Amino acid sequence: MYWEKNPESTNNILTNGYDLNVTEVDSNTSKITITSDHEINGIADVYIDYELQGNGTRSSKLLLHPELSVSNTLKDSGELELDFNTLRPKSAEYIPVRIVNGYGEVELQAKPTKSTKLVLNDVNCKEIFQSLQTTYRLNM
Repeated sequence: MYWEKNPESTNNILTNGYDLNVTEVDSNTSKITITSDHEINGIADVYIDYELQGNGTRSSKLLLHPELSVSNTLKDSGELELDFNTLRPKSAEYIPVRIVNGYGEVELQAKPTKSTKLVLNDVNCKEIFQSLQTTYRLNM
């Protein structure tokens, strides 16, 4: 069982009218935010090209398995959403960012935090899917 993009549904896809910003929190953490019209709710398809590197500390010389933590930090109705994923040390891939009332954010963090740093080579978003019911379908 898996989710796949529904090719018959393209009428709920936004390709402009929103802004993507990347803020470096510290050397191993960055925050991606997407802002748009307050009427928009959906999922942004965000492309990230990244790599994790040792930060030059003694513990970074013994680095065995660095990983990138992706956390949805969007607060909806006063409660923290619990979307979380762990990615490879170096890759280029798409991550979903939930948009609620025209705003969405995720935090990227290189782990272990004491010995790694995050290098973002490229971040962009070409589409926001406004309706999950018609944009994605369950395939069994």
